[in-house]
Amino acid sequence: DKLLARPRFYSTLIEILKTSKINFDLLPFTNDIWCRDYMPIQASMNRFIQFVYQPSYLQNKKWIHTQTDPTLACDHIQIRPEESKLKLDGGNIIKGRTWAILTDKVFSENKHLTRKQIMTQLEEIFQVNIIIIPKEPYEMTGHADGILRYYNADTVLINQYSKNALTEFQIKLKKVLKSAGIATIDVPYSPKTGN
Repeated sequence: DKLLARPRFYSTLIEILKTSKINFDLLPFTNDIWCRDYMPIQASMNRFIQFVYQPSYLQNKKWIHTQTDPTLACDHIQIRPEESKLKLDGGNIIKGRTWAILTDKVFSENKHLTRKQIMTQLEEIFQVNIIIIPKEPYEMTGHADGILRYYNADTVLINQYSKNALTEFQIKLKKVLKSAGIATIDVPYSPKTGN
């Protein structure tokens, strides 16, 4: 119900959902509009995983009040997730049919475990190939969903940054994806219209 505090966005979103004949409801017991980050991740058709939601970027006086405990929201919509002890935001998981892509922030958020332990847990949870990409420099959340999106079984859409911005990062990102057998389609970051 935090969307109600953004009336212009809310009314536009509701109109699009109604026009598209998509049923919706407001999710109660939340402190934030980004439910993708704190709600359980769907690992398969009837299997949901709840990760520990304590992102480093919210652990200060300014933002801690926005951290949602998803337990009450899950109870309300009758989702009974399996619980993982991994600290992980849903925005850092892009799932395909045979793979899941996360940024390397998953390692810094779970320093009490080795990289191998983290990878093993992720592979057991998702039953797919886990692909770790670098997190975008200077981006506070460290989420994969700000870098790329699922397109099809072997392709992702990625941000096409300006020619001089984050060149080293872009090269490393594409190299990791290519070595994992994932093709990329660049999407302009700030497209110019009328050309």
